[in-house]
Amino acid sequence: MTAVRGKLSLALVVVLAGCGGAISGGRFHSRFPDNQAPAIRSVVSRVSSAGSDADTRAIVVGVARDRVVAYDLAAGRQLWTRPASGSSVPIVAGPMVVLSAGGRILGLDLASGAERFDEADEGLSLVGAGGDASRVAVALSAGSGAGGSRSVLRVYSASGGSIWEVSGEHAFGRPAVAGGLVFLPWDQQNLSVLDRGGDEIARVRIGDDVVAHAFSDRGAVYFGERGVFRFDERAASGSRTSASYYAPTGREDLPGAPRFMPQGYRAVPAATSAESSLHLAWRPATGGEGLALDGDTLYAIFFRAVLGIDARSGDLKWAYVHPRDIVGTRVVSGGLLVACRGGTVTLIDRDSGTAPRGVSVGQPLVSAAFTGGDWSPGGSGDASSTLGDQLLALARVSDARLVPARRFAVRRLARLDDSAVTEHLIAIAGDPAIPPQVRQEAGTALAARTSGIEHMLAALEQHRSFLRNTSGPPVGYIARALAAAGAREGVPGLIAHLQDPSTPVEAMPDIVQALRTLGDRAAVEPIRSFLLLYHAEAPDEMLGNALTVAVEALARLGGADELPVIRAVAEAPWTLLPVRQAAQVQLAALERAAATAAAAQQPPPQQGGAEGGDTTAPAGGGEQAGAGGEAGGEGGEGVVIEAGTGPAGDPRVLTGAQLDAAFLEQRPILVRCLGSAPGRPLSARVTFVVTGEGVVQRVLVHPESVRACVEPIVRGMTFPLEGSRTQQYSYTIRR
Repeated sequence: MTAVRGKLSLALVVVLAGCGGAISGGRFHSRFPDNQAPAIRSVVSRVSSAGSDADTRAIVVGVARDRVVAYDLAAGRQLWTRPASGSSVPIVAGPMVVLSAGGRILGLDLASGAERFDEADEGLSLVGAGGDASRVAVALSAGSGAGGSRSVLRVYSASGGSIWEVSGEHAFGRPAVAGGLVFLPWDQQNLSVLDRGGDEIARVRIGDDVVAHAFSDRGAVYFGERGVFRFDERAASGSRTSASYYAPTGREDLPGAPRFMPQGYRAVPAATSAESSLHLAWRPATGGEGLALDGDTLYAIFFRAVLGIDARSGDLKWAYVHPRDIVGTRVVSGGLLVACRGGTVTLIDRDSGTAPRGVSVGQPLVSAAFTGGDWSPGGSGDASSTLGDQLLALARVSDARLVPARRFAVRRLARLDDSAVTEHLIAIAGDPAIPPQVRQEAGTALAARTSGIEHMLAALEQHRSFLRNTSGPPVGYIARALAAAGAREGVPGLIAHLQDPSTPVEAMPDIVQALRTLGDRAAVEPIRSFLLLYHAEAPDEMLGNALTVAVEALARLGGADELPVIRAVAEAPWTLLPVRQAAQVQLAALERAAATAAAAQQPPPQQGGAEGGDTTAPAGGGEQAGAGGEAGGEGGEGVVIEAGTGPAGDPRVLTGAQLDAAFLEQRPILVRCLGSAPGRPLSARVTFVVTGEGVVQRVLVHPESVRACVEPIVRGMTFPLEGSRTQQYSYTIRR
């Protein structure tokens, strides 16, 4: 230890504290007069006359795994290194580096690394430190918050010798030193100015913000926590509304919800803490009556991501992704100095968010701090990228920890009024390699887009295919966007995906709802086919939702023409219950509308009994269910049949028993098809068209994995029909 400090006992310090103080009431006493403009004016004058005595060299002090290293950036050389295991984040305090390690509080000379003091922490935590050219103040505390925890403030000379110490039952925050005076936050609302021996010569008390930090910068002193105050005569108001004050806006959705300043009454975090990689960086601007930030820029750091934010409007200026985690920052005139975990220091440009290649301090770092000097590595980064390009790069970066930042990038990307953004959102929302939270964020933004319709239409041309190794587009979100935009040109693409067995079931409700909203009658037949194909499937919430919407869409688009189909769905006992209920509602509505229309005009004369049988079939057993939409092939306009609902003995319509008998003959081979298919499905749904001669014309099989085996078998079957028009049936094969 290069300097030995003779300490008064704690009891003696407390006694002296009770007797000291140049103003009535004494240090930290409730009767001490606060917010006195003359006292504040005197302090400001003293600080101003002392000028700025910050070290103008650009030095980075980093903590590696088991040592501390200082590197002169301008000279490009290491200044010193020394062992230090398990240390805190380093604090550059005037001529020293202050940190805690192994139950000790260390003060190291900034220029040489020589030890200036090394003292036991006495069970207290290092809260903060500040310094000017002549002295360094170190705050230690046993607790946090207002009211009742032991704290100590130690003041040292530049050589490390003890000057004075104060202690009390107050919570001390992070102090500053300027003009030989110590600015000490305490008990959440107070900032005391302490002179020689710890005499309190001025105090500011703030009633509408937290006072937890104090720091000096370019000849001025600042304090605060949620926002920042400048220590000047306007601070005598005791309120942020009348003081020189700044607090950021528009940062509520920043990744990691970073605080404007860290909590000032808590212990300085360990060097390995994530706090160095999750914070806001900024610097007060000089001059002016109010208070603004340097370059009107607020920097948000989230591991590797850095966001440049307009400090006045809250708008995003740029987004940058660093190769490694950032562990320390400092705002300088050109932008933001960053030190990363790999041991590289570089400068991110304030205006463009680009960064040239940096310099290495020679070893990996877990934490870092900078002096106040400016520095640039020279050269420049690629300034040609747009904000959209930068946000897309951040959204797609492969780092699971960055999911909050990637979601933020997607939200901000969606704000840009550029049709190319729609293409980017489609790519993100449809990429299975991207985390689902990010894809969902992109999909939600895509669903709200009204520009870039051409990109949505192009995306609908792509379908999911295992053989071609292609993934389908985020069709559900696209469907919602097309519906909101009234883009009827998207109907063919939506129909194609409705009919594609590979379309995810969760997208089906959005597709059917979009077709319903767009109101194109070209969708009637596909929706009818979809309803009849799946209405008796095993219960599935998303499929049930889609089928319910399909019933409503069919009634709206097809009207009374769809009464037979909706009646068949409503009356079939095997229809999914929610779908049957929806069909019953629509059936009642259509029948009421038909009755109202009939009553409004003269009914035509009766011509005799209606010729039945074309849309019904005799009752019968089996697991079959009609599936419309594919009827009407060669040989006639076709009808949709719901097997098992017509009058018995009608030779023009197959009964359930006839279907059961036909499929029973082929059951052994059909069961083998299911058992040998990928995934070994327990069931398969077959929809087929039968001509009036009982010949199978077209076959649809779901799932696709059994189609190659099942389709030829069904095509080879014949059915006993006499003089019927083309009809469509469905049958479920189960193992």
